[in-house]
Order: sequence, then C-alpha cells, then structure tokens
Amino acid sequence: MITPEEEKFIREHAFLPEHILSYGMTISGLEPFLTEGFLYFSREGENLVFIGYRLDQPPDPQKMEEALCGVVASRHPAQVAILAPSIPSACGPPVGKDHYYSLDLTRLTMSPKVANMIRRASRGLKITRGRTVGPDHLALIRAFCESRQIDQDTRTIFQRIPAYLEASPTAVVFTARDRDESVVAFDIADFWANHYAFYMFNFRSLRHPFPGASDFLLQEIIAEAKLREKSRINLGLGINAGVTFFKTKWGARPFLPHESVLWRRNPPSFFESLLRGLR
Repeated sequence: MITPEEEKFIREHAFLPEHILSYGMTISGLEPFLTEGFLYFSREGENLVFIGYRLDQPPDPQKMEEALCGVVASRHPAQVAILAPSIPSACGPPVGKDHYYSLDLTRLTMSPKVANMIRRASRGLKITRGRTVGPDHLALIRAFCESRQIDQDTRTIFQRIPAYLEASPTAVVFTARDRDESVVAFDIADFWANHYAFYMFNFRSLRHPFPGASDFLLQEIIAEAKLREKSRINLGLGINAGVTFFKTKWGARPFLPHESVLWRRNPPSFFESLLRGLR
C-alpha cells in the first residue's frame, strides 16, 4: 500500500488522471503501490496495472522497463495492463496510440469564437457544482453508451463513476441545466493533485443538445482550477478528431504520448484492456 509520505509525493508530482489514487483504485479494484517513481495498482497473483510515467522524472523507456520487470517478478500477476509513453517490445504491439492534452492556465487566452459560444450558452443555461450524480446524470451516461459501440471495459468504467465520486473528495460534478431544469450536459473534474487539475468525464444530452454547453462547463472548470491555484489542466486523450478539435480550440497541446496494452503472461496474448477506459 501507499504510505502517507508516498501519497504526498504522488500528489506533488501527479500529472495524469491515472495518478489519482482514488480513481485508480476504484476503476481497477486494486491496491496502489509506488516503485522507483512509478505508480502501479496490484493484487498479488491477480492483475496488475502499471502506470509507466515516472512521477518526478522525464520519460525513460529503460528505467520504465526495469521497474516493470521488477514489479512483475515480485507480484506474479496473471495479466499486466500497461499504460506508458511507449510499450516495451517484449509486451507486444500496443492496442492504442494517442496523446494527452494539456492546457496551460498561466498562458490561457480565449478565442473570440469560444467566447461567443459561452455567451450564447450562458443565456440559456445555469451551472451548478456538486459531489454526486443523480438519475438525470446516469440517464445521460446510459444514453451515451447506447448510442455508441463501447467495449465492456469502458462500460465498467462508466458504471463505477458513482463509486469513484464517493471515494474522491476532490472530484467535482459540474452540471449544466436549461430553464426547465433538465440536465443538458455535465463534466467531472478532479483537483486532487497539487499542480494539475484533471478533466475526467464529459457527457452531453443527445436528445436536447445545447450549443456551447461543453465550452461553458470547461470555463467553470478552468475558473475552479485557477481558484485552487493549479497551473495546468490535463484534458485527457485526443480520442478522436472531434474531441481533439474541442481541446485544441481552447489552446490545449499534446504533451505526452500514450500507448496501452494488456499482456497475459501465460499463455502470451495481447488485446484491448481496461486501460482503454483509464483515459
């Protein structure tokens, strides 16, 4: 398990959503550990989720592979989920490649187009902040899952959102409601780390879309992050062209490569994993 001193260290250096202890524990169902500056979640003889981004140093493939091999040798996992800037060749080809996007709050400038979208949205929406999700929020999550081809691992992630919120006192639900009090969109952000805020989830109503709702919500997250003296927001992965466009129009830039794989030690095979949902 993580000691109090290790938790302070992680909190000081965390820059990924997967570094948030409450999130990683809730989503994986495993216990957190720290080795050589790398965070991982494990239960001996079962599964292991290795976060291959050293907390206090730039990416170093050799050091990451050494730390990973040491953990695998000591923990004896049945399967290993790896999330890293690059996957070691011995673990097989990655199932996904992407980049994390970071928004520098110290240099943030809003484009006229984004500002106009927010003005329009603010005329018809109000945003509230809370710590839980209710039936309206869960309905948006279900509608999202039903409208897309989503793998079971990602569905499990979404199903565990209420448990994650309960476990994380630093997670905040930002909800946009229209004049009829209907939830048209909501975001979840987490402010656990000392220097980073994290854009965890965004869901929008497919039945009642409201232009600018997501921009309005992100503006509120930015305001909260500044209030809490965060210097950056990790907006997560690019995922697809539409999501990438939304993030880059705010000035976010790719700052870390992302690859993932699930490695079964015996027999060896590779396939998509829970780490697809840890985005």
